[in-house]
Amino acid sequence: MRIAFTTPEYVTESRFDGGLANYLQKTCQELSRRGNDIQIFVASTRDKTWMDGTVKIIELDQSNNLLTFMSKVVFIRVFVPFLQQLITSRNIAKEVWSEHYSKKFDLIHTASYKATGFSLLKNNNIPVVCRVSSYTPSCRMAFGRKATFTDYLCDWLERKQLIESDACFSPSHLLANLLHKAQICFPKVVRTKIESIDIPSNIEFYNTHAPKKPYLIFWGTLSRVKGVDLIADVLPSIFLENPDLSMVFIGRDDGFPNGTKFVPYIKKQCKGSLERLQFHKPLSKDRLIPFIKNAIAAIIPSRIDNYPNVCIEAQVIGIPVVGTYNSSIEEIVINNRTGFLAENSNPASLKKAILKCINMTEDERIKMRANILEHIQDLVKDDSIGHLIALYKQTINEYQNDKK
Repeated sequence: MRIAFTTPEYVTESRFDGGLANYLQKTCQELSRRGNDIQIFVASTRDKTWMDGTVKIIELDQSNNLLTFMSKVVFIRVFVPFLQQLITSRNIAKEVWSEHYSKKFDLIHTASYKATGFSLLKNNNIPVVCRVSSYTPSCRMAFGRKATFTDYLCDWLERKQLIESDACFSPSHLLANLLHKAQICFPKVVRTKIESIDIPSNIEFYNTHAPKKPYLIFWGTLSRVKGVDLIADVLPSIFLENPDLSMVFIGRDDGFPNGTKFVPYIKKQCKGSLERLQFHKPLSKDRLIPFIKNAIAAIIPSRIDNYPNVCIEAQVIGIPVVGTYNSSIEEIVINNRTGFLAENSNPASLKKAILKCINMTEDERIKMRANILEHIQDLVKDDSIGHLIALYKQTINEYQNDKK
């Protein structure tokens, strides 16, 4: 199959974070290895075409001087994010059609996030499959921010993207059920590909910045959605009870809704233990892996998530995860067997789960690591890329039959 992917983000030499970006990279690489012709059209700040292995990446510069000017005008700037998404989707659609007329695509794969496939809906030529990468109203609630008029406009685009795609799917049952209850759509569940992490480690960076052991680790976006405020709230008492413990944070700091950043907030909460904290901006995989491998546990208390890559990465390496129920992490982690699960948004429950992990004996750690690797192998056996290809083929067949 020849497949066009449209997306607001992808892994580049300057950007390593983003769940959607990392999902696309590993999924498209595997689809290409299985004989499919993959092209990715990504909204960017530059125009550049390049190859990521055998996958063609087409970056499209979405800078717009008119929108920049409008964003400075009080009465019309509320429309700018909505217009930016519309214009981006139109620009991507134009490039997709240009490539299509040169050599036809069989399918378009898009993401619900930022609706980059909006202008390709109901195109009467190519079926569109939409992956539910997130559901913005739920994420906004988890972030702790009320919806604005601008948000409602952008939410409308996302809903249309989901409703009018020829098929849609979600990596988690949690998000699929949420959208079904909201009467938007009922996505099929197709899991994210789980693979061994065989990237050579950059041990030099780790050795230069090696945290004091033992340590816990969080990596990803520092935000309320990921529960970083909950970690900050329980760390002081955990440090007090465990004087040798330290904590590493790696990722982009999105801060609180009021603009306060997490790094200074965490430092303020742990003002008596600053030497036990370490912060890094997003790291490339080769630099990140040694930090994960040497941690005693990954702390991922998300309020809502979508079968997160960080949780999968920790478990593939054999590291216990302390996560939360009703966040989709419970679809990866088995409580007391491959990690520990706390009540969602409950600091006391999170502290209890972290302490259970810290206080395991060496024999218990060895047993849990064996459980983790066994469970991951069971998940790997479920051929998620095969399921995705089957969904593609089903969508194409139904689309062609409907046109007859």
